Amino acid sequence: NYYNSGSSHIIDFFQQSTFDITSITITPLNAFLYNSKSTNLADHGLHLRTNHSIVNMPLLFGPLYFLLLKKVVQLCWVSGIGKMFHGVMNVCDQVILVGIFVLSCAPHQEPRFLLPLVIPLVTS
Repeated sequence: NYYNSGSSHIIDFFQQSTFDITSITITPLNAFLYNSKSTNLADHGLHLRTNHSIVNMPLLFGPLYFLLLKKVVQLCWVSGIGKMFHGVMNVCDQVILVGIFVLSCAPHQEPRFLLPLVIPLVTS
């Protein structure tokens, strides 16, 4: 029979597998550990902390980024900075701003690091 060739129990499958807990890769942790070594950063270069907000966001998102900036400035001007994070602002806008801030803390900044912000930026 085609379907019963070999072991049919899931326990047999796990006993035969070569899963090793040390082979798990946690990508954000791996990126943090790589970027925290100065020898690795010497190969790739250091960037200004404002590189994401001044260069990479306009490069990737163009007019969408400038519309977001316009919206943030209007909200700060009209309702004040204190109310900006208390329900006046869209959750997507908050995700974008916090994401840019957190990613700007790293000394090595590449545009590809901002790609997870595509969906919140388009939906905001």
